[in-house]
Amino acid sequence: MDTGNTIQREVQRETERGFGNQHKYQEYREKDDKRRGCRGGYLAQERKKRKTERTVGIFNLSGQTLTQGQIGVLKKGLKYVPNRKGDSFNTFVDLQKFKRKLCLKRFFAKTPIERAIIYDNKYVHTSLKEKSRFYPRHMISKEIDTFDQMVQRDIRKLEKKRRYTNRPSNLTKEENEGLKQLSKDTNLIIKPADKGGGLVILNQEQYHLESCRLLNDAKTYFKVGNDPTEQIKQIFLEYLQRGKDSGILNEHEYQYLKINHPRIPVFYHLPKIHKNCQHPPGRPIVSGIDSISCRVSEHIDHLLQPLVQTTPAYLKDTISVLKLLKEIKWEPNFVFATCDVNSLYTIIP
Repeated sequence: MDTGNTIQREVQRETERGFGNQHKYQEYREKDDKRRGCRGGYLAQERKKRKTERTVGIFNLSGQTLTQGQIGVLKKGLKYVPNRKGDSFNTFVDLQKFKRKLCLKRFFAKTPIERAIIYDNKYVHTSLKEKSRFYPRHMISKEIDTFDQMVQRDIRKLEKKRRYTNRPSNLTKEENEGLKQLSKDTNLIIKPADKGGGLVILNQEQYHLESCRLLNDAKTYFKVGNDPTEQIKQIFLEYLQRGKDSGILNEHEYQYLKINHPRIPVFYHLPKIHKNCQHPPGRPIVSGIDSISCRVSEHIDHLLQPLVQTTPAYLKDTISVLKLLKEIKWEPNFVFATCDVNSLYTIIP
């Protein structure tokens, strides 16, 4: 005896009794099917909705089909860190650095000194200088030693647990497999969207074509015959020496601004998916970390920040804007408008 079918017939019979006759019940079913959807009904729509929710925020423009494991690991974001086998040496180094910070806190008995502007005669100096290696070891207390030992003990316990598994504990089996596949696929370029917090997946050809389109802008970029880093470095060193000789820079600033082994800046772009979902234009960015001009830029920022804050148009952040708008008495003829500069950073001289 088919118990499932029997129960289903009983439920249908009781439902028909509630509607009075078969005709009214059939009308209800037709209306309900239209409300739920003509193909697959309510459950099919729910499955489709859940499938859509899984891929929300991920814009796959590469032409490759992603597996559920790949989608799952991408949904966690680019800053998500899978649990891996720990690096005992680097962990120990980080712990000792933190221990030094605790000792410095005790030694100076105050919070870290904020950057300050020093006025020396007619020139303005900053507090920029090379990082100190001072370590007041005599400030190591019993509490700091106990903390150090407890952390090292916990790290050893974690290492013992990780020996028995090859898979990160914060990823499923499918997500771990998807992560391996994505890391080995050299044809895919995964970048955060310029706005909105989504992820954009492109193939090598798409990313290369957009990079060439941006770099072929003759008004902004031009080709050089060789690497000009060494030549630019010599020009910077000459100006820094002249600044030191004339008193514009003190010894600490001079040593901080002088970079002996500069890094070549890296060009990349972020897809503007909010402007075109199929063929997003790129926002060009040049990462100048540790480049020949990065510390000079930091020095100029230190000098300009106090001046910028005194200008009438200075806005610190979104909260300050909201406070300012709250104080304004809004009139019917007022219009709230915003403006944008096209390719702002590439047109600054």
